[in-house]
Amino acid sequence: MPDGIPQSGHISDLEKNRALLGWLRRQVAQIERRVREPNIQEAQERARRERAWAERS
Repeated sequence: MPDGIPQSGHISDLEKNRALLGWLRRQVAQIERRVREPNIQEAQERARRERAWAERS
């Protein structure tokens, strides 16, 4: 087959890169959630401690 014409079952570099990009985006989203969730929990705990402290004052 001439160059540039995909063979049956052949995945082009562009398709591979698109698949990789999609996978990487999912990985980044997952990592962002892992970072964001503890930060939210930490902020909630800090606010709870501050409320408790204010109520004692």
